[in-house]
Amino acid sequence: MEFVRVSGLEPDQSELFEAWAQVFIDAALADNGESDERSATDLREMERNPDVGRRLMAVVDEGRVVAGASVMFPLQDNLTHSFATIAVLPEFRRRGLGTRLLDWIEEQAREQGRATLQMHFNARPGARPAGFAFAEQCGFSLAQRLVRNDLDLSSWTGADANVPVPEGYRLVAEVGLPPERQADYARFQEAITTDIPLGGLALEPEVWDVERVGALSARLEAMGRTRWLVWAEHEGSGECAGFTEVQWAPDLGPIAYQQDTLVHRDHRGHGLGMALKRVNAAQIAAGQPAIATIRTWNADDNTHMLAVNAALGYVVGSEMLEWQKLLRPAG
Repeated sequence: MEFVRVSGLEPDQSELFEAWAQVFIDAALADNGESDERSATDLREMERNPDVGRRLMAVVDEGRVVAGASVMFPLQDNLTHSFATIAVLPEFRRRGLGTRLLDWIEEQAREQGRATLQMHFNARPGARPAGFAFAEQCGFSLAQRLVRNDLDLSSWTGADANVPVPEGYRLVAEVGLPPERQADYARFQEAITTDIPLGGLALEPEVWDVERVGALSARLEAMGRTRWLVWAEHEGSGECAGFTEVQWAPDLGPIAYQQDTLVHRDHRGHGLGMALKRVNAAQIAAGQPAIATIRTWNADDNTHMLAVNAALGYVVGSEMLEWQKLLRPAG
């Protein structure tokens, strides 16, 4: 077995990087029968992000990548945190590869002065894949459980959730994020880091501005993402009261991914969240026949949004468990 540092930005490692990215997909397919892992295209563009440090490792056996890992260090916010991924093909498990990769990840995190390490695993409801036991054995604690819901657009009409737009508001559906929306988008991204349930995750608020939003938009464009957004505007004040966003790219197949939905706290209690998501699902169903499913995750204690999803016709498909570990200082 050979442990090899890999990068999607090195031309001579293109084939190795593609194989490294595929290991995460193949391991997920073996464990859960499906995969929501990032494509190599996404991962390459994420590696270009100057606001996040990333280090990647591949395990190669006789020319074949059989395991992989990554560790990420935010460089703008959450400066004591690190985030990890590990995947080992089933036939190469129980050989200590996961433990060796985690040892490498923790070493990298300590070198960067990180005190907390987080990683997640997906599973069918009630299942206990190998990753859960691995996390527990390696000193991680369960910090948050998220529920995955899918909306089947092939048969969805929205009739069961035909809620009216709340009086005093108007909803504006758009494809893409125009420059005049970037300041509002930044404001909501900041609010999301403080307003959504985080369970036991030790995450800190983030700071967003127009420049950061523009950089994100450029990365998403390079990934080939189409973005559908709906904005709620308060007619009396002209204030942007809420938004929702869904993204899709051809390499994601028939699944589009819900991003954030947030209503400003001053405008809650009027049903805006459900109205926003319903209008966005309708514009996607009408405008992009290649999308059969909208997929979303919500914390299991986010009972309000889970109820909104159920009312819209979403069905529970799986769960994601977020694990967290406090790291001992280097030395």
